[in-house]
Formats: sequence, structure tokens, C-alpha cells
Amino acid sequence: MGQDEKILEWLGIKGEPYVHDTYGEFGGRVTGTKYPVIDLNFLFKYAVPKLDDYTIHRYGYNRSEHYVGIFQGGTINYSAHDKDPVEAFKQALIKIIKEERK
Repeated sequence: MGQDEKILEWLGIKGEPYVHDTYGEFGGRVTGTKYPVIDLNFLFKYAVPKLDDYTIHRYGYNRSEHYVGIFQGGTINYSAHDKDPVEAFKQALIKIIKEERK
């Protein structure tokens, strides 16, 4: 299970089944599961409310890296950095998810 799937499962969001017929009349039927795109808007809409016991900070680590720290009780508990702020946030969330599953 990938990082995005773990986050969606933690949030209780399931993918929607879909059927796509590329050639018409079911000649090129493709079935699968469609998942929402996890971007900053998605994270702030669904993940941040679930983190109401935490304080979230995003820092400009340097011009090419973004740092996300998730605090509880004044000390940093989970942090990550990446070139993409969305990836940094998701990496920090994965650390929380792993901790909660222990």
C-alpha cells in the first residue's frame, strides 16, 4: 500500500470504482478505483481537522526544501522535508499514522 492509500485509509476515504470504455461499446473496458488527488487543499480540508490536538508548522527549510513540523505539547513529534510542501506534509502524516498503529 502506497503513501497516498495509507493517508486515505487513515482519513476513512475510499476510492470510487470506475469503468472506462476506451473504444466504445465495451471494446476497451478498463476498470479500477479512482482516488482523490492529495494536494494542499485536500490536506487542509480533511487531514488538518483530524489533527486538532497538534500544531502544524511549515518552514522554508531553504529555497529548495520545505519543512513541515507537527507538534504536540510544545515539542516536535513528527517532521519531514521535501522539495514539494505536499510531499513533506504527507511524509509527516505517515509518521503519525505509523505511531497510531503501534
